Amino acid sequence: MPQSQKMPFDSLPGLPSRDDQEVRALMKTFDRLPADVTSEVTRCLLRAALGHERTGDDWYLTRLAEDALFTMRLHGDATCGDVPKVGQPHLDLASPRRMDLRRGSVDSQLLVILNAINL
Repeated sequence: MPQSQKMPFDSLPGLPSRDDQEVRALMKTFDRLPADVTSEVTRCLLRAALGHERTGDDWYLTRLAEDALFTMRLHGDATCGDVPKVGQPHLDLASPRRMDLRRGSVDSQLLVILNAINL
């Protein structure tokens, strides 16, 4: 694959601005998270970056992006009071409970993501 020209992160085409409405909403959610959860989110970012650097596989970055959006949207959903926190028991994945997030319906299969990263 040909190497693309290195650009500053803020200059990447299509990148939402810092004051984008959804970015602000997601950051409000992030800012409310306990320190142990924000530390784990940062650890996942660093692990994905290192995984990409060591293997060249973009899957690490794609998976991190998907998981980060899902996690922040789930934590930001006021109707979801039973989001597992670090050190707490995982959700019952057999539960038929469903909730609606911006990108559509979320069911127990997607909650596996949270259990996988222990958030």
